[in-house]
Amino acid sequence: MTMVGTASGLNPFEFGIAASKDLAKTVQELVHQPGGRVLCDVEPGDNLETLAAIGADHPCDRRWSDAPVPELRGCMDDGYTAEDVNRVFGQIHHDCGITLVCVWDYYDAYGPGGNSQFHVDVGTGTLRELAGELCRWLNENPHSPASPPHPGAPSTWAGDLVEFCLDDLPWHDGRHNYAVRHDI
Repeated sequence: MTMVGTASGLNPFEFGIAASKDLAKTVQELVHQPGGRVLCDVEPGDNLETLAAIGADHPCDRRWSDAPVPELRGCMDDGYTAEDVNRVFGQIHHDCGITLVCVWDYYDAYGPGGNSQFHVDVGTGTLRELAGELCRWLNENPHSPASPPHPGAPSTWAGDLVEFCLDDLPWHDGRHNYAVRHDI
C-alpha cells in the first residue's frame, strides 16, 4: 500500500503496511487537520486494520458506494457454491483489493459444505466479521425492497474480530474458501 499525505505546509510521504504506531498517529493527525487528507493506493494483501487505525477511507469507498459492480447485486440470493464464492470475491478483490473469505462448516469428498460465514481478511490471516451492507447486497433478491441499493463503502465492511484466524483452519482452496473441519 502506498499512502500519500497532504496538508498545509507538509510534504508528501510514503509508507508500507508495517507502519509504526507513531507513524499511524502522525497520519491520523494529518487527516484531522483542516485541508488534510490521505490518499491510498490499495494493493492485494494490504492491511485494512492499518487504514482503520489511521482513519483513512478506503480508496474504493466512493466508487463502490455510488456505482458498484451491478451484476454482483443479488448474485448469491439462490445460494452459492465454492466456485461462486471465488468468482464474486475474486471480482471484489480485483476491483478494490479487499480479500473476502467464506468459511464453511466442513470440507469432504464433495467439496465445502454446511453453513458458511463471510469474513474480511484484514491481513496476515486475521479475520473480521463481514459488516455493513455487502452481505445483504450480495445475498438478497435485487428486486426486493429489503435489498440495499448498494453494498456500502468498503471501509465499512470489516466488523468485529473473529476468534480464529486463517492459519487455524484445516482446509482451503487457495483462493476464497476455507473450512472449519476437513473430513477426508
